[in-house]
Amino acid sequence: NDQIAAMTIARIVNNHNLHIAVLALALLETLVQQCGYAFHLQIAIKEFLNELVRRFLERPPPFPGPVMSKILELIYTWKDTICSESRWKEDLGNTRDMHRLLTFKGYRLRELPRTQPAVASTSNLKSAEELEEEDREAQAAKLQELIRRGTPRDLAASAQHTRS
Repeated sequence: NDQIAAMTIARIVNNHNLHIAVLALALLETLVQQCGYAFHLQIAIKEFLNELVRRFLERPPPFPGPVMSKILELIYTWKDTICSESRWKEDLGNTRDMHRLLTFKGYRLRELPRTQPAVASTSNLKSAEELEEEDREAQAAKLQELIRRGTPRDLAASAQHTRS
């Protein structure tokens, strides 16, 4: 399940062993690149983002370590890619909010040379059938997340979602 995988990785990122944390971030980056909307939805959930930045201080340190630097790089990259290019970018607002919060607190991303795209391009040419299937998968993932959260507002949204 995407939600369990995302939250487990976020907890492992906060491991005191630097090597384990860096490997967890590499896995997270790969999953975001290779998985679709269902995983992107999970990394845009407040609980996930809060767990990811749990060790961030109120003010940034003068020289952030490799784990903090990589987390910043991922959040800034997600904001510039999936949050602006995805067909479902309106569902990924928490990532933009986290980016805004970190920027407000003074966290900055050091400019790094780009060697590969951070997220698989969402603009690939696809057939109508492929786009329909992608839409069905995205709608199912969104419905599953609304039901999982289970708040009255989310359940009402899921009921509305199933009617449309």
